[in-house]
Formats: sequence, structure tokens, C-alpha cells
Amino acid sequence: MNRNVKLVLIVSPLFQMSIGLTESPLAAFVLLLTKKNWEVGLATGVAGLSTLLVAPFAGALADRIGRQAVLRMASVITVMASAWMASWLVYLQHHVPEVTLYGMLLSSNFIMGIRRGIQQPALDAIFGDSVATGRRSKVYAW
Repeated sequence: MNRNVKLVLIVSPLFQMSIGLTESPLAAFVLLLTKKNWEVGLATGVAGLSTLLVAPFAGALADRIGRQAVLRMASVITVMASAWMASWLVYLQHHVPEVTLYGMLLSSNFIMGIRRGIQQPALDAIFGDSVATGRRSKVYAW
């Protein structure tokens, strides 16, 4: 197993864990904030929608400019989106109306979905390229 495979096997579960740790509490936060189930669905679905819209273009971009460049771009977006989410969660939630807060939540979830859509095709391509052809099914099963 080369370095890329080991890193992906470490990073992927961490990203999935972070998604699980943020989406459930955010859904509960939206329900407490809005008291409307459809707004919870919209808030949790917007990340998936943005991932769906961005991923095909990100895959083509990874082929054109390189996978590492696309992963770096995803890293920058992750830092920016995390800072945005932290700012409204920590400070702004006490200083803006609930409607504005809900819009901020939607925008940060949308940006996180964009990050996932940019990151995942390049990460999967590096992972696939780094595993020997005869061993892919075993490593993918891990």
C-alpha cells in the first residue's frame, strides 16, 4: 500500500465522521430554530444538491489541471466554509433575526456541499490510481 492509499483510508472515514457529526446536530438546530420539518429537509438537502451540481465539473477539472490542484482548491473552500459557519454559529446567531440565521445556515451547507463535490472526484481518482489493478476490490472493500 502506498502513501496515497494510506492517507485516503485515514481521511475518508474522518470526513464521513465529520459529516455525521455536523448534519444531525444542524438538523436539530434548524428544527428548533424554524419549527418546520420541510425547512429541515431543505437545510440538509442543499449540501447534496450542490455536490451533485459541482462533482461532474470538478472531475473534468481534475483531469485538466491535476488532482492535487483540485484537492488544494477544496482545502481552501473547506477553511473558508468552516470560518463562515463558525462565525454565524458562535457570534451572529445572537445578533441576527432567525430568518437571516436560516439563510446563513443554507449558504454554509451549500458551500460545504460544493467542497465535497470538488474534493471527492479527485480523491477517488488518486485512490484508484494508487491501487494496483488486481487489488482494487479488496482495498475498496476496506
